[in-house]
Amino acid sequence: MLINTQIVLFIALLALALLIVALLFAFFKAKNIYEKIQVISPFNNLCAIFIAVYCYYIGKPEYIDLALAYAVLSFISILGLKKYFEISLKK
Repeated sequence: MLINTQIVLFIALLALALLIVALLFAFFKAKNIYEKIQVISPFNNLCAIFIAVYCYYIGKPEYIDLALAYAVLSFISILGLKKYFEISLKK
């Protein structure tokens, strides 16, 4: 029995979408800024993976570069936010 690749990719997209929604609920339920920053990092990673899988699903793998650029920018921004709050906490 041969499994269709499109079906597997669609199921992966649904699972990623559910995880993204769960992280959105966790973000809005977080009480302070530190908890929110901890939720943003996996949220950004899941969004980058979702973009990459969606690009492969629609047959445009050349757009996967956008997902990689988004992942790098989100990583740098999270490091900047953590450094900013670390410095402001010391003051």
